[in-house]
Amino acid sequence: MLRTRVLTAVILAPLVVWLVWGAPSWVLGTAVVAVMAAAGWEWSRFAGLTACRGRAVYTLACALACGLAWAAAAVVPRGGVLAGITLGWWVLPVARLAVFARSRGRLPAHDGFDGLAGVATLAAASGAIMVVAMQAPAAPVWLTALLVLVWGGDIGGYFAGRRWGRRRLAPTISPGKTWAGVGGGMALGLAAAAVVAVLGDWIPGDGWLPLSPWLAVAGVATIALSIVGDLFESMLKRQRGLKDSGQMLPGHGGLLDRIDALLAAAPVVAVTAFALGGGVHA
Repeated sequence: MLRTRVLTAVILAPLVVWLVWGAPSWVLGTAVVAVMAAAGWEWSRFAGLTACRGRAVYTLACALACGLAWAAAAVVPRGGVLAGITLGWWVLPVARLAVFARSRGRLPAHDGFDGLAGVATLAAASGAIMVVAMQAPAAPVWLTALLVLVWGGDIGGYFAGRRWGRRRLAPTISPGKTWAGVGGGMALGLAAAAVVAVLGDWIPGDGWLPLSPWLAVAGVATIALSIVGDLFESMLKRQRGLKDSGQMLPGHGGLLDRIDALLAAAPVVAVTAFALGGGVHA
């Protein structure tokens, strides 16, 4: 299983790097909407939809919402405001997670909320990614920081949790997650982001991240909310009795199982890019 996961990641990584560093914004936007639409197909089961027609309509709704978020990123004159809106959405999923935890896992699924949450979550992540790509200074560096924070946090959390995991983080939501995993994810994610910041400082022009204590704080917040995104999807799967969101990625399960953390982390990085990036569009 681990070998298959690594092979899938190795195949997809060059494409992701090209989309961030070499592709025109319209290509990146098209790819983002396509990925989010595929994720919407998986999320449709969280909305209680089982028939192909209903799932297809839901997928189309997600694609349209993500397309509108992309359009907003292109025309809204103050990108920092749009970034803040995408982050503000996460107040509701966090509140729902808190209620679920207090209920000791007995809070039932809600088709309406869970369906709307999928559309809003995917659209918010699309808007956050695209507003950075289209308006933020040093956009490729910020997007790379997003990816390494999420991937580093995921990898560090996986191995640290397996090696030292004892105390569970949220047993009623995701029994496999531990506080040791959180620590390992924070350590590796922040270390990887620091490397990106240092390397980005060598790039001529605006290709830099502002090395400051606030950047470290933002990194911690990004990884923390990425864990929330992971837990939110785990809660939805638990309520529906699902082990994986799907089978799109060999060795990884569903697409949502791989991007759930990124969906929550993207708005944090977007806000940080405009708050600390020194851009005129904030």
